[in-house]
Amino acid sequence: MQITTKIILDMLTRDSVSVVSQKYIEIEGVEQVVGDNVRCAFSNSKHSREKIKEYLKEHSDCVNAVFAVWTDNPTINDELEKAGDES
Repeated sequence: MQITTKIILDMLTRDSVSVVSQKYIEIEGVEQVVGDNVRCAFSNSKHSREKIKEYLKEHSDCVNAVFAVWTDNPTINDELEKAGDES
C-alpha cells in the first residue's frame, strides 16, 4: 500500500496562493483520503518565494504554475509581510 500526495493550488492570484496537500491510498482500485488536508499560504514576496520552492520541492510542476502567474518580480514587500505576521 502506497500513500500518494496530491497538491491543489487554491486561490492562486498575482499576490498569493494557498497550497492544499491531500494524502491518498488506493484500495481495490478506489482512492481513499488519508488524514486531514493540510493548507499553507504563501505571498508573492522574496522570502515566501524561497519558502514555496522548498515546500513544493518534489512538485516542480506546481512551482512552475505559481511562478507563471507571479512572474519574475515580487508584489509584496518582505517588511510589510513581517508586520502583518506580528498583528
